[in-house]
Amino acid sequence: MLLRVPSRILKNKDLYPTLHKAVFGKDVETPEVVIVHENERGAIVGFVSGHWELDGTFYIEFAGVLPMYQKKGYLRYIKKILDPCVNYLTAVENTNTVTGKTMYALGFMPIGSRYHDDKFYIEWLRRGVKNG
Repeated sequence: MLLRVPSRILKNKDLYPTLHKAVFGKDVETPEVVIVHENERGAIVGFVSGHWELDGTFYIEFAGVLPMYQKKGYLRYIKKILDPCVNYLTAVENTNTVTGKTMYALGFMPIGSRYHDDKFYIEWLRRGVKNG
C-alpha cells in the first residue's frame, strides 16, 4: 500500500514515546515538533522529530519507519515529510553507515563532523530549494 496522504504535525504528543520506542527500542523525551506520515488507512508509518533552530533550519533529532512497515519501500516516503523549501540539519554517528546512506539518498550532504559523548558524528545538511 502506497502512502498517498499528506504528512501532518502530530498533535497528540503523548503518542510519540510509543512511536519512538517501536522504532528505536528505548524511551526518549518528546521533542518540540513531530511530523508523521500515514498510509491510506490513517495508520502512522513513519515520523521525523526535532526542533527549529533560530536561523529557520529544522534540526532532525530522530526519523524512523515503524517496524511493521520497514523493508517495504516506505523509507522513500519519509522524503515526503521533508518540506522542499526548508533547510534540514542532523547528525549521525560515523559508524552508522546504513543511516549515512539513507541521509544521502534523501538528499542530505555531509558538511562536517563533531565529537560528542565520546563518539564521532557526521553532520548532514539538506538545503531547501528556496534556501540553497
